[in-house]
Amino acid sequence: MDETLTHYQALLQGLKACEINFKAHTSKHGAITEQELALWINQTEDMTPLNITKAFKLHIQNSTFYPTVADIRNAQANYKPRHKPKQFKALDAPERQKMPMPENVKKFLKHFAELKSIDGIKKTDLTTK
Repeated sequence: MDETLTHYQALLQGLKACEINFKAHTSKHGAITEQELALWINQTEDMTPLNITKAFKLHIQNSTFYPTVADIRNAQANYKPRHKPKQFKALDAPERQKMPMPENVKKFLKHFAELKSIDGIKKTDLTTK
């Protein structure tokens, strides 16, 4: 963003961007007149060129309608600036901890190892497939 813009240049650039973005409005109502431009200049005289530029950008990004002076004056209050997503650092892998096998699982596995067949199927048939 060029901070050397004058108030007038910032308004002209913002309004031109709106004319391009909101073609339906421009084709129906025509381009901005000198009288309308004078109103814009008068009503935004307390805004800095940088704030005008930011406000037009926010309005174009968030609205589907051609702006009024109020839309531009209130753009920063009405629309939140879009921020780049934050870069997140991956978490470290958790430390592995040895946990003893529960007694009921040990008993089950021991019982299973001692079986010769399960429901009439030989245990060797289950482990070889």
